[in-house]
Amino acid sequence: MIGTTGSGKSELLKLVIKQMLFEKPDCELTLIDFKGGATFNQFSGLMQLKRLVTDIDGHNPDEFWQGMRAEIGRREITLAANRASRIEELDATSSRLPRHFIFIDELATALAESSHAISALTAVAARGRTLGLHLFAATQSVQTVPRAMLTNLRFRVALADADPMDLALLNMKRPAEPQMTPKGWASGIVQRPGVLSSYFNFPIGAKF
Repeated sequence: MIGTTGSGKSELLKLVIKQMLFEKPDCELTLIDFKGGATFNQFSGLMQLKRLVTDIDGHNPDEFWQGMRAEIGRREITLAANRASRIEELDATSSRLPRHFIFIDELATALAESSHAISALTAVAARGRTLGLHLFAATQSVQTVPRAMLTNLRFRVALADADPMDLALLNMKRPAEPQMTPKGWASGIVQRPGVLSSYFNFPIGAKF
């Protein structure tokens, strides 16, 4: 997801988390918040939360991102031990793995934190889906995001006033039809694999 400051990125991330918890209450969450915890602090008491990381919590960056790579390896070993190629094949077995959702508010900052961050997140983007690891990331610009990662982040959202260069890098085009945005709401365009871009609106300041 891309959008300038004030476009509603953080609000939309929170809406997606709320919907995810409704649809998959047995999921796991890792929340990475490089705005001092302002975006995700309200979710700190959730039983689904495995880790909340902020830029002011004093965490060890290399240790954290290496741990994410280790989780990828652990899930790959579990699938291999059960002769499974996708996480869905484990759902009816004693080796069932929970879906794990990783939300990042400010991807560019996360990538700059450690060289291990680039390695871990590129691996999640490339292999995570079959392992039940899903990445949702927001940033002001994708111009510093590695191409290898962007290629595998195929569900794309651009909020109002997104930089045309970023849209070009994501191969996104604004739909031709006009978009009306109600007062108190924000807008953007969404592009799914194999589907043309379309406008959408979402509320700002929703209570959780």
